[in-house]
Amino acid sequence: MNYLTRHILNICFLMGLSVFAFSCDDEETDKLTGPPPGNNTVDVSSRITGFENNVTGAGAESTVLGNNLSGVEFVMIDGQLSPDVEASESAVTFTVPIDPAPSLGMVDVVLIFSGQERAYAQIEVVANPSVSLVYPMSGFAGDEITLIGTNLDAVEEAGIGAAAGTIVSQTGSSLTLSVPSGAQDGDNFYLISSSGTRTDTEFSFISCEANGSLTACQPSVVLSGGFEQGDASSLENWNIYNTGNPSGDATVTVGTGSDEVLTGSRSMKVINPTAYPGQQWRVQVASNPFPTTEGKTYFVSYWVKAESDGGSIRLSTQPNASYQGDQSIGTQWQEVTWSFTVNDTDPDQTETVIVFDMGQEANTYYIDNVRVVEEQ
Repeated sequence: MNYLTRHILNICFLMGLSVFAFSCDDEETDKLTGPPPGNNTVDVSSRITGFENNVTGAGAESTVLGNNLSGVEFVMIDGQLSPDVEASESAVTFTVPIDPAPSLGMVDVVLIFSGQERAYAQIEVVANPSVSLVYPMSGFAGDEITLIGTNLDAVEEAGIGAAAGTIVSQTGSSLTLSVPSGAQDGDNFYLISSSGTRTDTEFSFISCEANGSLTACQPSVVLSGGFEQGDASSLENWNIYNTGNPSGDATVTVGTGSDEVLTGSRSMKVINPTAYPGQQWRVQVASNPFPTTEGKTYFVSYWVKAESDGGSIRLSTQPNASYQGDQSIGTQWQEVTWSFTVNDTDPDQTETVIVFDMGQEANTYYIDNVRVVEEQ
């Protein structure tokens, strides 16, 4: 049955109100609800033995199993007609509508035969996963990459292009996978949910096997950039320099939980209750020294967000000071980048420290995934 014919029949079906009774939802006037009148239809629900997959989602293909099903011409799910139906003697495969999508949870499925026969069942509709951020987007085979988004706990397979990866961990808001050996440079990350729906994300993988000289593929020289090391209240390889005026007004602790951490299980959490305009150094946290070479340029990146809008942060270096401009920080995770060149007037400088300066504005700051890489 071609699309035009099916579309015409769909319209005819909806206009044939005498076939079975319906009621209109106040918010979705095109949604049919309610059971058909017994006088006009024949209930053949006993022909249905089950579903190939008891869970579905918008855009997914679902299959009803049973017998004597070849006469099915339409499928209605949660009051919406499926745009595509294929029926055989033992199975009916249909596409779940996308716009409008069915309600989440258990919904009604109606098989509509060419005559007065109808078969009724229920299936569970789940939300499709979505991805808003991928970190990092580059890696070698076996490296771990984290996807941030929604409904990720419903994902059963994740990968890159045509290559399925291994899911290392997942929650509703994050999923970490191991880069499969067959991942190709430029391929997009994808997800397959429990409904069988495949979601291809807009994020493309950067293969470090193919792009080994890229900054994103170079190892970071700063230690514990993800703040995963340390006990429950300390950050290994990081040092608190200043905590406000008077000292101790600000606190530096470990961030935990999905609201405070981008990837992994920890971040750096800095609570600064007092603004010191023009005195950014009043609240400072510094890295341990890392090796640098005079005259070389280093690329720094970090992810940060604030508890409320209007945050401000900058980086500086020691012992020879370089300063990043003040960065405006909002309530969503954002990546901030900066480059500095090691002063070549001091040949004895073989190590550098980066310092987070957070005294400019009162706020609570969360910092994660700090990287320092020598530019090639």
